[in-house]
Amino acid sequence: MPPSHSWPPETVPATSVALNVTSVTGQVVAGTLNTFEVQLDNGSEQKRGTVKIWTQPWLKENGTNIKIKFQGEDDELDRTW
Repeated sequence: MPPSHSWPPETVPATSVALNVTSVTGQVVAGTLNTFEVQLDNGSEQKRGTVKIWTQPWLKENGTNIKIKFQGEDDELDRTW
């Protein structure tokens, strides 16, 4: 199970609720990459998407990257901190 993190508030819509995590994979090389297939619900619509979290905890800056991509949408959220 991946470690808990404090996500920047702009990365997750405040009114969305995770309904279902359909799969999780993890890969450890020079850091850890966790990939989640999720289903979100904001009360009026549901979205399916992929959340990728890449962590390199030994880096003092830019050690965590998150990418969120929803099916059927061209844009991808990509944040590093």
